[in-house]
Amino acid sequence: MRIMLVYISPQTGCSRFSSKSVPTECIMLAAFLQKTHTVHVSNFTDISFKSVTRHVNEFDPDIVYFQIYSENRTPTLKLIRDLKKGRSFLFAAGGPFVTFLSSELSERYGEIDFLIRGEPEQTLQLILDNLSKKETPERIYHANPVLKMNSFPLLSESSFEISYIDVNEQYKYILTSRGSNHEPILSSYPAFAGHEIRFRSARKLVTDIINLQKRFGIIYFYLRDDNFLKDKDYVTVFCNELLRRKVYILWTCYTDVYSLDDKLLVLMKRAGLHRIRLEITSGSPRMLQKYAPGVKLEQIKKATESIRKVGIYFTARVYTGLPEESTDDKDRTIAFLKKILPLKCDVVEAHYTPGTTVYDDAVMNGEIAPAVWFKNNSPYITFGNAELSAEWKRQISFDVDVMRQQSRYIGKNFVTHRRVNGKDSWVTDLIEGDYSLDAGMFHQADRVFRRIITVYPSNFWGYLRMGKVKFRTGQFESAFDYYRTVTELVPSYYGGWLKAAQALVADGRLKDAKHWIEEAYKRNRYDLRIHNVRDVLRHH
Repeated sequence: MRIMLVYISPQTGCSRFSSKSVPTECIMLAAFLQKTHTVHVSNFTDISFKSVTRHVNEFDPDIVYFQIYSENRTPTLKLIRDLKKGRSFLFAAGGPFVTFLSSELSERYGEIDFLIRGEPEQTLQLILDNLSKKETPERIYHANPVLKMNSFPLLSESSFEISYIDVNEQYKYILTSRGSNHEPILSSYPAFAGHEIRFRSARKLVTDIINLQKRFGIIYFYLRDDNFLKDKDYVTVFCNELLRRKVYILWTCYTDVYSLDDKLLVLMKRAGLHRIRLEITSGSPRMLQKYAPGVKLEQIKKATESIRKVGIYFTARVYTGLPEESTDDKDRTIAFLKKILPLKCDVVEAHYTPGTTVYDDAVMNGEIAPAVWFKNNSPYITFGNAELSAEWKRQISFDVDVMRQQSRYIGKNFVTHRRVNGKDSWVTDLIEGDYSLDAGMFHQADRVFRRIITVYPSNFWGYLRMGKVKFRTGQFESAFDYYRTVTELVPSYYGGWLKAAQALVADGRLKDAKHWIEEAYKRNRYDLRIHNVRDVLRHH
């Protein structure tokens, strides 16, 4: 059967060439279904209804599936209602919003033929099988989770069609597991995916990363789920496999403060770990006790000290506008962030999310009713005073930005990093070289980046950064030579071709630059820099 998977982002007003992607869960669903069905995945954010209609009609699906979260519910439900008029397509919907509000959706949206609660893969497969047999499926399903994660094909081997999706952004994001053993206090994911953590094979994950780099030129990956460090043996296998197969990627992972280990951090950095995102929640003991029970400020401080000692940057994720949060709690959060020195801070304005205990308690206490999701069009429904919450977010974000210079590693830090990691840590070289380059110490940056090339001649990051040094110092011909080497090492990476073209333009070799920028365009049609260079070259 023919199935179209649709996602609409909650953001609006995106420019024509801004990155467009869908949740990784949508891509995994498509990979699961493509074994027995014809699958098409589309992101319809900021696409006119006329274009959407034409696109859907051309594909002519038997069923259209919509992935719905609370933040994208309004545009998605509107599209479902508009698209259904006068058409015979069957519509299915799933995702966290559908999971926890299936009864309300069933009453209000007769246009949706099937509502799936929980992980959709096996249930959507069942619906499709019943339809192919001319059997009438039920309307609301409680899904069975996929227990064997290795049943998913490698994403790098996907053969389904996509529309309005930038593959260069899409395939940066990878899920290593499903499930969560956290309590669903502020996040609905544990209740949505279940408390049993199910990992993909670490070795298959590395194979997928290698193939994604070969196919799409991805050089920086985000391991997006919070479970990655739950199983240290799993992480060890993953890192050793990257090292054994000489995979030179940079990557970021998400984790909580419980799971960090100095020895493991060193191994992870040797394997390319560049940044960690830590779920901190708050710098106030009172807020931590209520919304992250069991987490202590001293634990967070110890974890961040380990991260800084090894020399990995980290992003802190905190909430503001929590119920009962006071000005003093907000100030304590700012003061604590100044102690632990994150390079970046993701500040979340706390909001209601169906499937969390905070939301369930509010419904039971009569503070909010499920009907609000169909009357209020805001992507998020915040707790209490939304204006105050937004102001506190600005304050925290501003203070973290101000202290960014303190957060960055400098000369004395690199001495410690080399003592802890050893002298052949190319990620330490990269971070130190970036610091030197930003500080205008070009000779030092040249020396450090050149060391990467000498020790790891097939590591494209050394050539990429050497090209940057030469470009910044006006040595455009030399910059081009380094960028050309990048294209030889990672032919599918659009950035090497783009930077080579920019070096040629700066060197006045406009005719030569046309070939290189067109090669970049073949690999990425969304990057504004590519369009800018093409526009310049069209007039010469």
